[in-house]
Amino acid sequence: MADIATTFKPVFEKPDINFEWPEYLVFVAVLVASLGIGVFYGFFGNNNKTNEDFLMAGRSMSILPVTLSLVCRYVPKLLFATIQLF
Repeated sequence: MADIATTFKPVFEKPDINFEWPEYLVFVAVLVASLGIGVFYGFFGNNNKTNEDFLMAGRSMSILPVTLSLVCRYVPKLLFATIQLF
């Protein structure tokens, strides 16, 4: 009788992922850009006087950024819930 481990072949194999220097360069550039933006607005963006101003943007945002934020929040959850791995 055949062993069950040898009978079934894997659907997909683990890819061999190795970063080369261009990938590391892009990764570090994105981190430095993000850090630079955060530091810049941390020192020069003094428009937030209270926690509500910071968290709710003073309730002055238009419908487009709010809609895009909600879409970007829920679409990955829906995709992850509907993709079948096996």
